[in-house]
This record gives sequence, C-alpha cells and structure tokens, in this order.
Amino acid sequence: MNARIYQQIYKKSTGSSLLEVLMALLLLSVVALGLLLVQGRLLISSSSADLKSQAVQLINNDYHALRNFDDNQKRSYRLALSQIASSATTLQEYRRAAQAPRMDCYQGCSADAYAQSLAIQTANAAAQANVVITATTCPSGYCWVAMWGSAAFAGYDCQARLASTASADCLIMGGL
Repeated sequence: MNARIYQQIYKKSTGSSLLEVLMALLLLSVVALGLLLVQGRLLISSSSADLKSQAVQLINNDYHALRNFDDNQKRSYRLALSQIASSATTLQEYRRAAQAPRMDCYQGCSADAYAQSLAIQTANAAAQANVVITATTCPSGYCWVAMWGSAAFAGYDCQARLASTASADCLIMGGL
C-alpha cells in the first residue's frame, strides 16, 4: 500500500520542484544584484563625502590662517593658489604643479612669501587628497573653490553645477 501511495506522489511531483528551485534562484540573483548596485552607489557617495570633508578642512585651516593677513598677503595667497590650479589639466599635473615651487619659510621670509608658502602647502595637501583647490572671485569678494572627481578638470562652472545637482562634486566657500 505504501509503495502505491509513494508512486502516485512521485508521479505528480516530477518537474515542479525543479521549476520552483529555478524561480527561487532567479529571484535570489535579482535581489543580490540589486544589493550590489546599492552598495556600489553608497561607496561612491561615501567617497565623495570624504573628499568634500577633506576639502572643507583644508579651506577651514587656511581661513583661520588668513584672518591675520593683510590685503597684499591675501592677494599673494590667491595668486599662488590660482596659478597652481590653472597650470594643470589633470590631477597628476596638479600634483606636480603643487610640488614644483619650493619655499622655505622656516628660517624667516617676507609676509608675501609666507602667504605663497601657505598656498603651496594647501595645494600639496589637496593634491594628496585628490582634490583641486583654487581661488576665484564671487559675489561676496573672493572665494575658495574645491573640486574633485569628474568636476576637477572638466571645466565645469561650479556654481551652475551646485544649482543643478544635489550631490555636486565641487564646493564654494567664501571668506577669502
């Protein structure tokens, strides 16, 4: 009797469990792919947030250093920072441009040379962090502009980019 019941159950269930397993595998692979895509996007946004944080920290350090500078020193700082950024078209060139000028202010130098030295140090630190920092005019006077990722040397207008997208890869800070 048991053999007859077993044969009836076996005949009814052939093939359907294989189809269920295949559907479960398909569903599982779609979910896994979705999780990988989400993880990739989170990694990219985390990296962008880290670069933005580093740029803000560098600019903040210079802001505090520049508070005691006179107008000529600030102009020297802005010119040095702008010249380094404008002389490069790639991040590697920016690194080389930031490392090229050497100023030794440890044994004393003029106030303008000290301001230029600060700009060179900032550009070096920014280049090491894969960030480009420059100075430009803005409605409130002069501003720092920090760029990273695809915006760094693509010729983007940072103000337009910030207005068009919430997760921009550039930053403008006043107070320079």
